[in-house]
Amino acid sequence: MHGIFSRSLVLIAAVFSLTVFKPNDLAAQQVKFVLPGNSMGYLPLFVAVHRGFFKDEGIDIELPRLIPAMAHNALLAGEAH
Repeated sequence: MHGIFSRSLVLIAAVFSLTVFKPNDLAAQQVKFVLPGNSMGYLPLFVAVHRGFFKDEGIDIELPRLIPAMAHNALLAGEAH
């Protein structure tokens, strides 16, 4: 009797998870990370993007380079992270 209850509970949890998590929810999150210029300090970030670490975690990252004043304005406007 206990085995039937746990199997039905697992089945209910599986059906619930399929209805809650739609394929659109699993789409890659898009992030725009604005860089205020070129610097060797960003090298680990470029290596991570090049090796696909962000894509492995479901993050679609964009790395535009702007002058510092424009980068600051984009951050304040909520257009960049």
